[in-house]
Amino acid sequence: MCDVHYDYWGLAADFLRHLALDFFDPQFAMGGGGTVLAVNPIYEHHEDVPVRLEALKELVTGKTPGAILITEPQRGSDAVHQLTTCDEQDDGSFILNGVKIYNTNAPKSKWLVAYATAEKNNGNTMAQFLIDSNWDGIHMERVNIPWIPKLHLGKETFTNLKVPKDYVLGGVGKGREHLFEGLVPERIAIAIMGLSQCWGALTHAIIYANNRKQFDQMILRFQGVGFLLADLWARTTNVTLGLLKFCESFDEKYIKFNGEIPKNISQAMVASASQFKYHAAKLTKKVCYECANNMGGAGLCDNTLMHDYLNISRIQEIVGGSRQIQQYIMSMSLRQLYKMSVS
Repeated sequence: MCDVHYDYWGLAADFLRHLALDFFDPQFAMGGGGTVLAVNPIYEHHEDVPVRLEALKELVTGKTPGAILITEPQRGSDAVHQLTTCDEQDDGSFILNGVKIYNTNAPKSKWLVAYATAEKNNGNTMAQFLIDSNWDGIHMERVNIPWIPKLHLGKETFTNLKVPKDYVLGGVGKGREHLFEGLVPERIAIAIMGLSQCWGALTHAIIYANNRKQFDQMILRFQGVGFLLADLWARTTNVTLGLLKFCESFDEKYIKFNGEIPKNISQAMVASASQFKYHAAKLTKKVCYECANNMGGAGLCDNTLMHDYLNISRIQEIVGGSRQIQQYIMSMSLRQLYKMSVS
């Protein structure tokens, strides 16, 4: 059995863990984040069901990576209006049909957490499932993304896939609620990844600028190099401090309310999570490019991690909801704040 009653460590601790891991292998760290996204809903909804505890144990002990299946070919960042369907059977099992795509780790994962709706395009009929990728009725393919060659992203086709009752994490009508439980931590995790990549790129560039000599002096002394690195350092530090404060606040509320954060507080955090994800993704792209550029040829070759940071920074605005989706969420929050102020 898996001891699921361990102490809550929280987002702040995960920030520090990811920061350290990213310095060694950004792609591996991102893959680990994909597994965490599968762990969280199983942890929250295992209900001491043996098969769910088995999956949880295999994921947290590293026996297998995990993946979460939300995105679809025709739906992209629209997580609610899904086309994958689930038909409930008399014995409490479900039959799934549809296609998912761009799911981190999926081709390498035994355990998948997937979402489907009883009625297409109706998020209110969404359900959540734990799936064993070895079952009949699921076809797994790899979607190759050149910027992250070490990671396996998947395309999964469900054809009359039967999901037994014990593997239903949330029945029809519960899936949407369970989905949104994970959106705040997911977007904050992506912001954490982005800032970790900023720190990795900055570290490489600052060390290089202190050691590389040009025109008989270290290049850090040239304003075009030193001032730019100082600017990027300041921006990264400021966003890091803000994100760390958010993580600490989230952890405090999670513990205070025993994991059941009130809806009004949770809704407020949705906008903040989108803000951090949006800002961190843009900053990552800027910092990683400029740091690589400042290192000249050394920033282009593969004898440092700079090529990895530069490549992975290019996808941060897409994963976990595109830049435009984050802007849409933030604009709707502005509308909500206005309505609250005049009511």
